[in-house]
Amino acid sequence: MAKRKDETGKTYGEWQVLTYLGLGKYLCECSCGVIKPVQANHLRSGASRNCGHNRVLKVIKSITTHSQSQTKLYKVWNSMKQRCYNSNLKSYKNYGGRGITVCNEWLYFENFYNWAIQNGYKENVGLSIERINNNGNYCPSNCKWANRYEQACNKRALNTSGIKGISWNTKRKCWVVQIWKDGKSYYVGQFQDLKIAQERLQDKRNEINLN
Repeated sequence: MAKRKDETGKTYGEWQVLTYLGLGKYLCECSCGVIKPVQANHLRSGASRNCGHNRVLKVIKSITTHSQSQTKLYKVWNSMKQRCYNSNLKSYKNYGGRGITVCNEWLYFENFYNWAIQNGYKENVGLSIERINNNGNYCPSNCKWANRYEQACNKRALNTSGIKGISWNTKRKCWVVQIWKDGKSYYVGQFQDLKIAQERLQDKRNEINLN
C-alpha cells in the first residue's frame, strides 16, 4: 500500500490542513477561524474552498439591503440612479441627458449608505442630496446634504453659471454671489468677472465652513 502523503499545512482555497483524521478526511481551519473535518477529495477537487462563510455574508448583505429598501435614504439612492440612467423619466433630460452620472462606488447601496451616515444624514429631517457643481456627477467629492430651503435656493434654473451660489442677473448684467447654510442667506456681492465671483464664493464658503 502506498504511503499517504502528509499534507499538514497545505492550503486549499481558504482551508489550511491541520491533520489527517482518517477515513479520507482532514481536520482543516478556514481563513475565518472555523475548524472542521473536510473530505480529502473535496479539497483536492476544489468542491470545498471554505467553510461557507462567503455565502453567509452574502445572505446577511442581502438582508441588510432589503431591510433598508423601505427607508427614505434607499429611495434617495434609487431616485438618483433613475435620474441618471432611466431615459423614460421626464427628469432624465436634466441629469443623464446632460451627461450626469453616478460614480461606480455609489452604484452599490452599501457604499452610498456609509457615505451618507458619515456626512450627517438623518432620516425624517427633510434632507436631500445636492451636487455642489451642477455640471458635475454624483460622487462623494461633489455632493452634500441640504435641507428643503437650501435645495430650493440652489435650483439649476436660477443658476446659469452651473455653480451653486452664483447666478446671472439679467437686469444688472452681472454675476450675483449668494449662498445659504442652515436656512441663513449669505450675500457676497455682484461681479462682472465669473472667475472673480468664483474666488469670492470660495472665500465665503471657507469663512462659514461650508466646504
